[in-house]
Amino acid sequence: MDQWMRDFEERQRHDELKQKMDAQTSAMNSQAIALQKQNNILQKEHERQIEKEFKDRIFQLRLHLAQVTDESQRFVIQQMLSEAEEDYENYQREQAEKRLADAKRRKIGLIISSIVAVLGMVGLYFVYQDSSQVTVPELYGIELSEAKDLLYEEGLKVGTITEVGGQSVQPGMVSVSSPSSGKKVKRGSAVNLIIAKNVDGKDTAVVEDSSTSEVATSKTAGSSQASSQSQVGSAV
Repeated sequence: MDQWMRDFEERQRHDELKQKMDAQTSAMNSQAIALQKQNNILQKEHERQIEKEFKDRIFQLRLHLAQVTDESQRFVIQQMLSEAEEDYENYQREQAEKRLADAKRRKIGLIISSIVAVLGMVGLYFVYQDSSQVTVPELYGIELSEAKDLLYEEGLKVGTITEVGGQSVQPGMVSVSSPSSGKKVKRGSAVNLIIAKNVDGKDTAVVEDSSTSEVATSKTAGSSQASSQSQVGSAV
């Protein structure tokens, strides 16, 4: 039940984190869209103002040209009109090129935004994956009871416990864990332990379960043979 509650709370934390990140991203996108719309409105208004100035100037020069009778004045006004019309054409061409460049930038921006969104989802996936894994603690040389407590604290379960002689630690202490310490495993995984054999000379294998524990005890072959020989001697 404790493990289930820890997993449930962990999922809740990740869901809350994802919701906060989604809300922040949505708010930032909304602000960016609103700012972009405002900039577009101002830009279009500025372009309309410049275009109006070009058209007004050309209109006035054409009006003067129609009213002037002196040839020298007509020549000067005609030159001014040609320059004004050329400037207006250049402005229109520059605006067309600018609109084309803006369209390309928007397309590139859309592609980049899509890539960023995909990378963000991938990042969230790895964050979730990393949080669903835990590190096997260092268990070497500690008492079995302490090893169990450490495993439970990390969200791990105790698997098979085997007593083996000839270990480099004191009897009853952990000498080997599988998976080994420092390795990342999925939360709720079982960790098998080998502990130093007790002084009674028996090899014991214990299988830990969430509700029951099964203990299988077997004497060594040498002890069984000695017992059989003793029984035969008594009969004789």
